[in-house]
Amino acid sequence: MTTMPRRPTGIRNLARVAICAAVSLAAPVEVSTVTVIPHPATFPEDYVAQIETINAVDIRPRVGGMLEHRVPIEGESVKAG
Repeated sequence: MTTMPRRPTGIRNLARVAICAAVSLAAPVEVSTVTVIPHPATFPEDYVAQIETINAVDIRPRVGGMLEHRVPIEGESVKAG
């Protein structure tokens, strides 16, 4: 029994690449175009986070004794005077 000599793998791969390239170059290529129209775009910026003030205010009485009532409610805007 005689065996056929095997071709080197590199030549076989080169032949496959050459055949694929020839077929792809022979086939017509279909190209589509898109018209770009500029227009303003807005991007919503919603973030999940917590905020903290840098200026914390402690309310303390100027006289000795117990503080029985706070006039401003926490989180309420206050004005001078």
